[in-house]
Amino acid sequence: MKRSAVVLVAILMSLTACTGGGDEPSAAAPSASASASASAPVGTDPTARSVDGDVEVWDLTGDPSDASFGIGKAEPRADYGGDEPRAVRFELEGGSIQLDLSDLTFYHQGDLFAFLSRTAEIPPDQLTAGYRDLLEALDVDRASADAFEAELADAPTDQTGQVTVSYPDEIRLGDWTLAVSAAISPAVGTGVLTVSAGYRPLLVG
Repeated sequence: MKRSAVVLVAILMSLTACTGGGDEPSAAAPSASASASASAPVGTDPTARSVDGDVEVWDLTGDPSDASFGIGKAEPRADYGGDEPRAVRFELEGGSIQLDLSDLTFYHQGDLFAFLSRTAEIPPDQLTAGYRDLLEALDVDRASADAFEAELADAPTDQTGQVTVSYPDEIRLGDWTLAVSAAISPAVGTGVLTVSAGYRPLLVG
């Protein structure tokens, strides 16, 4: 894994630890956008969000700000969740990705902005296909998708431990560095796909 990818993971761990990202999304009021299944923090109107038909669109091509992500003064985060998964597209310099999300949180700490998104619990075939589709959309090597699919196929159906995969190298679109991962417990029968990103994460060494 490249150093910037390591730094991105460290940034997200720090942000979620400092802002309580491991908890359930904070209390939210219905959004005024057409994506009725999504929720937004009370009193926010994120300027980076728009609606394209049934798709919630986040424009990440400009410089991030609290206003663009609807981050208020009370805490350095904004949670966007919903009762049902909804289609979300992230527009970035050089490309875009779309997936069905149940949770999306933007964070801001100091000069750092980041987001963490997660699908609802989905069955193995959808999980492996979703991970592969993301790698194809990002135009990166699909070897990790092949390995994940093979490992999951070989895992005992009563295995309680998770089968996981994370794309091993840096994925950079514009000033955002992305991390893509998937995890599933065969005994449970469903898993989640996550996409996270940091804006201009710093290199170390």
